Parts: sequence; structure tokens; C-alpha cells
Amino acid sequence: SPTANGPFNLSFSHVKVISHNEIEIPIQTGTSTSWVSIDEAGNEIASAVYPNPMTNQAQVIFSNPLHENRYFSMEDITGRIINQQQTTTGNVILIERKNLNSGIYFYTIRNEEGRAGVGKIIIE
Repeated sequence: SPTANGPFNLSFSHVKVISHNEIEIPIQTGTSTSWVSIDEAGNEIASAVYPNPMTNQAQVIFSNPLHENRYFSMEDITGRIINQQQTTTGNVILIERKNLNSGIYFYTIRNEEGRAGVGKIIIE
């Protein structure tokens, strides 16, 4: 089943819950900040993009607990590779818009054994 992780903000100022027989049920309200992303089926390397959609830059944050080499590539919707770089021991790639047009882009993160994680970046 799908799971979620990554940055998100959740805020309530007033919540009123009515049961099926119209009795008010009091609940606690508050504000929280956490991380959220979509866990795509088949991903062996978990990742999240923040912010997504992006305007000028975003971070791709991925799992790398053993500080292994990670290879990153990004493609446009036609499959043309538009960004390829390597990070050796980190777990963050900075994406800068530069000359990229608005649209949907796909990225792949691979380790030396061929395990991969994929995701989507939206540029506004």
C-alpha cells in the first residue's frame, strides 16, 4: 500500500466534527510541520523533493544511510537527459532551474549496485 513521507505543513484554527446523528464532538486542534512524499512502487531508494512544485530551486533528499556513491540524472518528458551529476556520500541534490522551462521532469537516483529510486519534479 502507498506510504507518504517528506515536508508538509498542517494547520487548524477551528474544526467542528458532527457525528451521523448531528451531535458535536470536540476535538483537539493545532499546527504541525513534517515531511511528505509519495512512495512510488518499486523504488528501492526513497526520495522526496522540496519544494515541489519548484520555482527557482529545489532539493532532492534521498536515503543514503551507508554514505554510498549515488548517481543522479534528470530527464524532460521526452526522455532527454538534462541534468546528470554524482554525489559521493551525501543525501541531498540541489536542483537549480537555470534554463529549464516550466513543466514536468523525472529523476533517477542509482547506487553502484543498480538499485534505483525515481521521482517527479514540477517546475512552475
